[in-house]
Amino acid sequence: MTNLGQQWRQHVPANDHNHHLLRQGIQQREERARTWVAQTQLKDLQSGIDSCISRGSDSLALPIPSDIATSQAVRGFMNMLNDKGMLADIALDGDEPGISLMLIMPAA
Repeated sequence: MTNLGQQWRQHVPANDHNHHLLRQGIQQREERARTWVAQTQLKDLQSGIDSCISRGSDSLALPIPSDIATSQAVRGFMNMLNDKGMLADIALDGDEPGISLMLIMPAA
């Protein structure tokens, strides 16, 4: 049994240039996302939570570049937050162009 991509490929010849460009874009976005996640885990998350505790706030909004919001690295980070008892979501295109907000709060 063939999958949807294989069925498509049977009807349309491969364009190696387009395939290369798409893969390259995905790889670059994932690298930027891994860098953002590493920085956020190292510093921004804990300092943001500390700030929320000192202000008595139950929610945190971390700026995130919109182009990495759907990356595997960011989805993995959000799953890790869930495993640690936090809810996380992305509000696309926050207050400035190209910047979204990762909204985080403790799970109920």
